[in-house]
Amino acid sequence: MLKLLKYELKKRKSTLIVGAIALAVAEGLVLYFLNRQGDYVIFSIILMFLMAFGVILLAFLDVAVQYYNDFKKSQGTLLFLTPNSGYKIVGSKMIFGALELLVGLGIVVIFAWITNTVAINLGYSGVTRQIREFKEVMALVFGDTGMWFAVVGFFLLVFLQYTASQSVAVSSITLGRTMLSRNSYNWLWAVLIFIGVNIGIQTINSLILVGIGMGDGLFNSTYTITNASEAAEMVSQVTKYLIVGGVQYIFWIVTSFFVSSTLLNKKVDL
Repeated sequence: MLKLLKYELKKRKSTLIVGAIALAVAEGLVLYFLNRQGDYVIFSIILMFLMAFGVILLAFLDVAVQYYNDFKKSQGTLLFLTPNSGYKIVGSKMIFGALELLVGLGIVVIFAWITNTVAINLGYSGVTRQIREFKEVMALVFGDTGMWFAVVGFFLLVFLQYTASQSVAVSSITLGRTMLSRNSYNWLWAVLIFIGVNIGIQTINSLILVGIGMGDGLFNSTYTITNASEAAEMVSQVTKYLIVGGVQYIFWIVTSFFVSSTLLNKKVDL
C-alpha cells in the first residue's frame, strides 16, 4: 500500500506543485486587495472562499480523472497487471484522495489565519469576534467539552460525506471501465452511475433519519432554546445526527471500496 501511495504522489507531483503555487499566488492577491482596503476587501473575501472551494473540487476531480486515465493509458494499465490486489489499488486511490484534500484545506486554513492576522493589524475586526461569539453559544448549549465534540464531529461528518462521494466516483469509474469497457461511452455511463448512486444514497440516508425521528430537520432556523431541558434535547439530537450520519457514510465508503476492489480482482474485461 505504501509503495502505491508513493506511486500516486510521484504521478501527481507536477499537478500538486502547480496547485500549491496557485494557492500561494491567490493568497498574495488576497493580501494585496486587503492592503488596498476599501471596496477591494470584498475581493479578498471572495478569493478566500474560492481557494477553499477550489481545493475541494480539484482534489475530487484529480482522483477521478487520474483513476480513469489509469484504465486508458499504457502506464496506468500496467498498474493493474502488477501483483497488487484490487484492494490495495483502490485503497491507495481513496487514501491519497483524502490526504490530498486534508493537506489542501490545511494550507487554506493557514492562509486564512495569516489573512485574519493582517486584517486585524490593518484595523479590521477580522473574524476573531465571530469565532468568540460562536464558541460562547456552543459552550452554553453543549458545555465546554461537548462543544468540541459537536464541532469536531460536524467537520468529521462533512469529511466522511466527501470521502463517500469520492469513493462512489471510484466505483462508478470501475464499473464503467470494466463491466461496460466495450461501450465507447463508458465515461458517460460512469457519470450517470455516479449521479444515480449519489441520489440513491441521499434518499436512503434521509429515510433512515426520518425513521429515527429526525424528519423535521435538525438545524431548523426557528429552533430556540429557552431552558436546560430544550438544550439537553438539542444536544441529544445533534449527537444522534452525528453518530447515525457517520455510520451511514462509513458504510457507503466500505461498500464502494469492496465493489471496486472485487471488480478489479476479477479483472472483468480489463
